[in-house]
Amino acid sequence: MNSLLHVIVISGFMQSGKGTLCKHLMVKNKGIYYISSGELVRYHLENETPIGIRIMDEVSCGNYINCDTISALCLQEVQRIVTETDILVLDGFPRTCKQVEAMTSFLEKKRPNYKLIHIAVTTPSSVCRDRALRAAEGKGDRFSRTDAKMESFENRLKADMAHMHALGDSLKDKGAQVVHIDGTNMLDNITIYSSDVMQLIPATQCS
Repeated sequence: MNSLLHVIVISGFMQSGKGTLCKHLMVKNKGIYYISSGELVRYHLENETPIGIRIMDEVSCGNYINCDTISALCLQEVQRIVTETDILVLDGFPRTCKQVEAMTSFLEKKRPNYKLIHIAVTTPSSVCRDRALRAAEGKGDRFSRTDAKMESFENRLKADMAHMHALGDSLKDKGAQVVHIDGTNMLDNITIYSSDVMQLIPATQCS
């Protein structure tokens, strides 16, 4: 395909509301392909695929999932659909500068006519923490304690805070158009935010 590919990278802390925004974009706009790193990881873990087994080995040792593993996982999915769409929404990938390099290098080879759009969901960490606590309490059971879930959230939040600024700089260096969205009241403003994002894409490619 020679048409312009719009690559929309949605970044933000866990429980920031970025997943909600992505799903609203999918429902309201045809032709969008949505890739969530979290959903991909869950799929491969549940189906015990080779890459899922590798991820399980990494996390069972108390480590974060390797950066290269996530890149391979997400780019494998991008490869599958990159010639079938002009609008690609990425949730949870890239998260690091290294992953930005992997993504852009891949696109230069497979779909060089592309535009990066970075939607930064800047929800305060305190709001994200409150949402995570409510989710943990609501889904808790005797095999999965709330305190364990919150410890996992805090570790993830700490990691995200460490690299979020650098991620934004890296995407900007690659020419990304940047839009900041406050996810504090995401549900109340979801229609407005979704419209703001889609206004960045020509109407002929949103149909």
